[in-house]
Amino acid sequence: MIFSVSTVFAQKELTFSAHVGTNYSNFVDSDFFGFDYKYGVSYTVGAGLEIGLNEPWSLVTGLLYDRKVVNLEYTIFIQSEMGNEVVDFSDSFTFNYLVVPAMGRYTFENEKTPLFINAGLYTGYLAKTTLSFDGTTSGYNSIDGGIALGAGMHIPLSEEINLILEIRDYFGLTDINSGPNTDNLNSVQLLLGISF
Repeated sequence: MIFSVSTVFAQKELTFSAHVGTNYSNFVDSDFFGFDYKYGVSYTVGAGLEIGLNEPWSLVTGLLYDRKVVNLEYTIFIQSEMGNEVVDFSDSFTFNYLVVPAMGRYTFENEKTPLFINAGLYTGYLAKTTLSFDGTTSGYNSIDGGIALGAGMHIPLSEEINLILEIRDYFGLTDINSGPNTDNLNSVQLLLGISF
């Protein structure tokens, strides 16, 4: 979930917001043999800006801190005096990104619950990444980027205050692995907000 507090200036041409959210992340195109990647749960915090254009269009951007977790499971074979042993392991990658989205927003006018859709691009800067069992911080490129999509609704609570329900998807098109393997990140965010 995401909590957003928005303040509107210049006759609602600019809207500033603060965010806290939950994200679900995984590799969508990884060719590392023997690893089974699964979605991990983490959080997002940051600030946003919506710039009003010709109604019903606006531009949505901001600066977000995304902590993305990818879980993995793998099996290794150990040879000992007792013979071959099969050992199952589980671990997780943690990626800490500063993300700047740039999305166009189209708002469908509705008196009760105005709906909106977002579409655009995002760029992420990798501040740090770790593999939980050894604290690895290398092996990944510093820049991520891809498609940003979203949809949501405004639920009026009063004449000036709206509750916002939103889902966003950051689909990575950049191979973030600096080695011979291929890793692309996908992150889905569930958002809850309030604007006024």
